[in-house]
Amino acid sequence: IIIMDNPIPYRIVEIIVNDFNVQSDENLDKNIEINVSTEFSYAVNIPAHRVRCFSKYIYTQDEKEVLAFDLTCTFEVREDAFNSFIKDDKLTLDVDWLRYMATIAVGAARGEIHARAEIEKSDLSEVILPPINLVEIIKESAIFPVVKPEEN
Repeated sequence: IIIMDNPIPYRIVEIIVNDFNVQSDENLDKNIEINVSTEFSYAVNIPAHRVRCFSKYIYTQDEKEVLAFDLTCTFEVREDAFNSFIKDDKLTLDVDWLRYMATIAVGAARGEIHARAEIEKSDLSEVILPPINLVEIIKESAIFPVVKPEEN
């Protein structure tokens, strides 16, 4: 991938489903639209050169929750590239990189939701997570303070 005209070497090291909660299919009406709301947040582990993308998906129908799903994707960035994000005791993750990680999280969520709903024999297996416009959701870069260890 090329972000900000520089390649960012990374690998996905972990995908964790934190929550998968399907309400009873009795509450599901196939004739009524299902709305999806999403949230994204990020955290960094500076010594490990890792970034976590947390994503949450809530399906509602007639203002009733029919599915709650929460996923974490962890990315390990090559040390030199990760260190290039740090300037003046701040680590900045560019908005395009945040969106890129969120794109991977959305794809993982789409597959997980579908597979888990099928396993549970839920009618929600027929509801595929739609495309999500991450430009509208993730609008700015994320800045994290860099705390240096105290010298003895």
